[in-house]
Amino acid sequence: MKFLRRSFMSRVLSTVTVLGAALTLASTAQAQAPLRIGSTLALTGPLSSTALTHKLVGEIYVEQINAKGGILGRKLEWIVKDDQS
Repeated sequence: MKFLRRSFMSRVLSTVTVLGAALTLASTAQAQAPLRIGSTLALTGPLSSTALTHKLVGEIYVEQINAKGGILGRKLEWIVKDDQS
């Protein structure tokens, strides 16, 4: 179980790293379009109880960022797909 949590956390950290790179490269010409971030979570299957918690926290985070004006003037849109693990 600890291995699965570490694997999940490494995926989360990788996603955050990609997000940071995307924000660095963001252009001000696209200031009106939302910044779309995609990720996967195990919303069904044996790991779903943990993933549902992460999904809730992620949604709260996106709401807080958007309430403060977004990132670089762009609202965030988080797209989550179920990997069914």
